[in-house]
Amino acid sequence: MTTTAATPTDLPHTSGRGERPRWQHGQVAWFNTEKGFGFLTADTGPAVFVDYQVIDVPGFKTLRAEQPVVFTAADTGRGPEATRVVPYTRAHTTPPIPSHRPHRARQRRPRCRHHTS
Repeated sequence: MTTTAATPTDLPHTSGRGERPRWQHGQVAWFNTEKGFGFLTADTGPAVFVDYQVIDVPGFKTLRAEQPVVFTAADTGRGPEATRVVPYTRAHTTPPIPSHRPHRARQRRPRCRHHTS
């Protein structure tokens, strides 16, 4: 059996080089909160691995089975992996598509001037 590698534009979960990531709709197949990873089922294409670090929510980062999400993914040597995941509720008629800018952690400022370390 011979396998051939697909180019990035051939894969349904990536965009061509130099382009913005393509947002996809899908849902959570399963997610293990204790281990911090799981899989998403895209509307088209293969299952996508997701790690808790790429979930774009404030506070505790977790997902639940069958929860609708929008996400971007990149092809890794082991298969597609989510690069950003935004869960939403079914109450929205259209899911919120976040901006293309990467998430940046905010720097903490000291509580008062007297306690700077």
